[in-house]
Amino acid sequence: MFEAIGGLLGRISIYVAVALGLVAVYFLWVAFREWRARSRAVFGVERDVATSEMMGAVSRAGILILIGIVVFGLGWLGQQSESAEVSQTSRTPAPTTSVIATVTPGSGEPGPAVLPTDTLQPVGTDVPPLPEEPTETPVLEPTPQTATVSVFGGVWLRDAPNGGTIDVLPQDTVVELLEGRQVAGNFEWQEVRVLDAPLGSEALVGREGWVASEFLQVGP
Repeated sequence: MFEAIGGLLGRISIYVAVALGLVAVYFLWVAFREWRARSRAVFGVERDVATSEMMGAVSRAGILILIGIVVFGLGWLGQQSESAEVSQTSRTPAPTTSVIATVTPGSGEPGPAVLPTDTLQPVGTDVPPLPEEPTETPVLEPTPQTATVSVFGGVWLRDAPNGGTIDVLPQDTVVELLEGRQVAGNFEWQEVRVLDAPLGSEALVGREGWVASEFLQVGP
């Protein structure tokens, strides 16, 4: 019961203290008003009445302030006790129940206590093995054969054997030798694809066409 009252005071103490403080401020204002009336009073009776009213308002304000401090203190203590109870409850471990099985040997004397565990024992070991996934044998692609333009000044790249010119392949241009190979116009023509070109001729990379094979130096 006292814990419930402490929790209730902890929740409403601030509001009660604020309300008492406002009422105390009102009585202080009344005391100030009576003080001003006393200072303006002409007759002694008026001054005595104003003094009595002023002292009464000051005493009421003081009592209300004192009650507000006490209520706030009780509320603060209630909040602290409630927080301590919640913290203690969160730290208290939940009770666990252990089942103890006693094994009695044939001699009639009590044997050692055996605590059952939750370890699951395997029922059987006759588990069929998983089928092995077939492994794919990687297919090795043949390494493309390359050649380099060996003629100073370059060689013409044509659209067909002894056909129209496409562009000039500069010296040291690296080409891939394709399957096409024909003889036309007293030259043996090789179908090529440009793999690498000297500086300034990078646009030729990827171009395909025909080149006279005698101007190519086949790489290793």
